[in-house]
Amino acid sequence: MTKPTAFKVLRMVVSAGIIAYRVATLDLGRIGMHLKSLRPGPILLAAAADLAMISTNSLRGRYFSRPRALRCRSTD
Repeated sequence: MTKPTAFKVLRMVVSAGIIAYRVATLDLGRIGMHLKSLRPGPILLAAAADLAMISTNSLRGRYFSRPRALRCRSTD
């Protein structure tokens, strides 16, 4: 293994270890209590705003990815 590849593998192993530790120490009862107390209005508003943002970004990307006809001046 080359040095950059070994470094990437080491980073992935350390990251996986940190994630596994955090998941193992979760208090699921407390998380469930917080999820039960959520109101649907703000969640739906956030989802609608996210959908609007994705839609406008998609349209913007579509607009800017169209080929443009450029007029070149002749240097003759």
